Amino acid sequence: SIDCVRMLTNQSFITGSQDGSLCYWQATRKKPVATARDAHGAGMGAGGAMCNWISALGVVPHTDLVASGAADGHVRFWKAEAAVLEPVY
Repeated sequence: SIDCVRMLTNQSFITGSQDGSLCYWQATRKKPVATARDAHGAGMGAGGAMCNWISALGVVPHTDLVASGAADGHVRFWKAEAAVLEPVY
């Protein structure tokens, strides 16, 4: 399920999910134009490996910069542009 949503522009937004996916959406599409699966890598749960769910998102409005926070305790930065989500190092 989707846990957080942030608008980038009037036509695009970012979502973070319990399955660890970060998705980039366009308002004119029914499906995400880009997805970063396991955006924060895999974590360890009581039963073994599981994903780090995305619990927080931040954006700089009207730019392509996204920040995501997850259960791993880290904040990662992303560039969302032209149907691609790229990590920013």
